[in-house]
Amino acid sequence: MSREPNAQLIAVMEQARVSNKGLAKRMKDTAAARGINLGTTHVSVQRWRDGAGIQPQTAAIMADVLSTKLGRRIRPRDLGFFDHAQPAVPQPVGYPNTVPEVLATLGSLADETVGTPPMTS
Repeated sequence: MSREPNAQLIAVMEQARVSNKGLAKRMKDTAAARGINLGTTHVSVQRWRDGAGIQPQTAAIMADVLSTKLGRRIRPRDLGFFDHAQPAVPQPVGYPNTVPEVLATLGSLADETVGTPPMTS
């Protein structure tokens, strides 16, 4: 059974001018900074480009890495993945260091607020 290539992921990687190896390294570095051991390699990235599935936490890390690289918000759905990707492990508390990180944080907060039912007294 053949899968369809993930055209969205391929297009965003081309925009970011990042190779499979480059993306894998950035993802591992970002995950390590969050205390997560991620085993992503260039082979994993190629499989995702070829249409293989991805874990939600891994998709969220990939989106964060590409957001930083492109200087704009990227979500897993923008990469052709599901939209419900949330990190399984809470991220450490801290202040964002760059504008893309600030925008990603604010966007995450807005997304959580939208899905939260209104408080009643």
